[in-house]
Amino acid sequence: MAKDIPEFTHSPRLDGISDNAPEGLERWMKTYSVEAVRVGIEVDRLIVRHPGYVSALKCVDRLFQLGTEMETPHGARIIGSSGTGKAALLRYFVRSVPRSSLFSQGLGVIALRVPARPRTGEFIGHLLRLTRYPFVIGSAKQLYQKRPLVAEALKGVGTRLIWLRKAENLMESEAPRMSHGESKSSMEVIDFLLELVDESQVSLVLSGSEALEKLDAVSAELAARTPTIERLTSFPDDVSWLGFVRSFVDGCKPFDLTFLKDPRVAKRLHMASNGNLRQFKQLITEATMLAVNQNLLTLNQKLMSEAYTAVWGTASPRSNPFA
Repeated sequence: MAKDIPEFTHSPRLDGISDNAPEGLERWMKTYSVEAVRVGIEVDRLIVRHPGYVSALKCVDRLFQLGTEMETPHGARIIGSSGTGKAALLRYFVRSVPRSSLFSQGLGVIALRVPARPRTGEFIGHLLRLTRYPFVIGSAKQLYQKRPLVAEALKGVGTRLIWLRKAENLMESEAPRMSHGESKSSMEVIDFLLELVDESQVSLVLSGSEALEKLDAVSAELAARTPTIERLTSFPDDVSWLGFVRSFVDGCKPFDLTFLKDPRVAKRLHMASNGNLRQFKQLITEATMLAVNQNLLTLNQKLMSEAYTAVWGTASPRSNPFA
């Protein structure tokens, strides 16, 4: 059980609304107090090291250590549906990368989101800009011609690992190939990634949906360079869920969440969130801010019901298990 909560040094300036403030601004500022938002931020950043998370983090730590050290490519696929913690894992890992003379600050890991219908020129432009390569301008065709420069740019700043989010977008069916820079073929992007990994020797992480399980059918070469597979899943409604909830409660220092440890409450939490970590955290963060706003020291069922309505709205087709 651990958490990663950066020190909160600056509070939102929600107090002291002037008499002539616009009505909308005044309404927004009075939704939650400064203290409620502060506590909410800390709860939102709380991380529980459940087994799937620990396994995936250990995998990425290994890849970071091996990146640029080995001639043989190393990589992994982190597979999970929306809200299972892939983005949270990335944020934690990036924040935890230590400073080193081996790579430029903030560039030991480079993370990119793969757009729908990815284009090679866009990838090249993003990578060159992130590595602070000068004069990264021009058309897609001109950027494509800078393709050989990317590996050298990565070596120059010491990047050891590239993490691609929404990597299932690489699996799109191949569009007709056009001239360089104008092609919308995801296969062309894959060709670029293969070349980049081989030349720069960086480790590669592909995170995305279950579609990544079928990467072999799209590109056996890319699958061979990302052989390790880790999964992040929603929790089933069993003892593992109750253990997760209790670990979250024990790790939350800024507010007393003991109310959630009751197995009956945990059951309702699962009904509300379907065991999805993002939905769980949305609900608990909202309930905590409501409690602080009302000067309450613990959660209760009424607060949980109010939080559910705040998160999913009054028109949600889902029934409120705390009502």
